[in-house]
Amino acid sequence: MDFGQSGFRIDGQFRTSIIVDPPNGRRPPLTPEAQARLASLAVFARPNTGTAWWLEDDLDAAGPYDHPERRPHAERCLMGFGSTAGPPMLPVLYNNLKRIVQSDDTVMILVEMVHDARIVRMNQAHVAPEIRTWLGDSVGHWEGDTLVVDTTNFVDAPSDYR
Repeated sequence: MDFGQSGFRIDGQFRTSIIVDPPNGRRPPLTPEAQARLASLAVFARPNTGTAWWLEDDLDAAGPYDHPERRPHAERCLMGFGSTAGPPMLPVLYNNLKRIVQSDDTVMILVEMVHDARIVRMNQAHVAPEIRTWLGDSVGHWEGDTLVVDTTNFVDAPSDYR
């Protein structure tokens, strides 16, 4: 595990979060739609009792382990686990390095974990809403020395959530 060499400070204060907006460092509450989506996933979060609980009503039912497409993206190494590639881009247990490459019209942030590449197009309009990706459509601009990135157009099941 990579604990780094010390705690980190934001505005001179040791923080328990690296999220700086909102200022309290907490994620906003989930919308009712997001709460319902997470609740629907809970069926596959049962503890292992040694029985195939998903076959109780139908012996031909597809179970949570019957097809690779039903496995989380991180388990199939399609995306990093946690929120390594973001947004927000947060550190996880290890492989927390990032490589930033900037051109005239693009910033690329390459995450060490699974080599997720977040492409930020600078000073552009977002792509059409029907074009959706796991990492969304990231458009950025500079406010002084701060890179501000607005990301939209996520697929319905980004990251590890299926």
